[in-house]
Amino acid sequence: MSTARTWWSALYQQRPTPREGLFFNVAAVEIVEAAPVELKCVRAWDKAATRGAGDYTVGVKMGISPDKILYVLDVVRGRWATDERNRMIRRTAEFDGHEVGIRGPQDPGSAGVDSASDFVKLLSGYGVRVKHVTGSKESRAESFSAQLNAGNVKLVRGRWNRDFLEELQAFPRGAHDDQVDAASDAYNELCQRREYLVA
Repeated sequence: MSTARTWWSALYQQRPTPREGLFFNVAAVEIVEAAPVELKCVRAWDKAATRGAGDYTVGVKMGISPDKILYVLDVVRGRWATDERNRMIRRTAEFDGHEVGIRGPQDPGSAGVDSASDFVKLLSGYGVRVKHVTGSKESRAESFSAQLNAGNVKLVRGRWNRDFLEELQAFPRGAHDDQVDAASDAYNELCQRREYLVA
């Protein structure tokens, strides 16, 4: 995206980013009524723990077809206190079913280790993995961005579509990036998926 176009969008059209987005070309995304049946699926979570304010907890469910097309199937998003958030994560796993892998983040330090361990315990009986969070948000989103910009990402129609696309469009300058983080983690997990730990 050229600098001139970015300035034009911000200053003269009263938009902080071009309509297509700086990092994600949301104009390349097709919204479909349904996804194919034969998908390998994962739901990745980006967790927060403040009710009503601050960051969102987000769970993005994504699948990949045999022809390597990605489908964003569902987004769960809210600002919940810790106990409420955990109930939502568990309930979502029950709704998704055992065939959907689950990925969670492990932040640095001992608190991150404890949080990751609690996440695995919360999802006892389901296939779950936790991964260390490394690198900048932009670097973690690069591979997903490349696929989306090439037209290889489709969204299944849902009430969450607008918020999801608006956040992608504003990234990395938007007020929130939780959906981007979760979607990028889901994509990265699908690309390197191994066996999950069933707790």
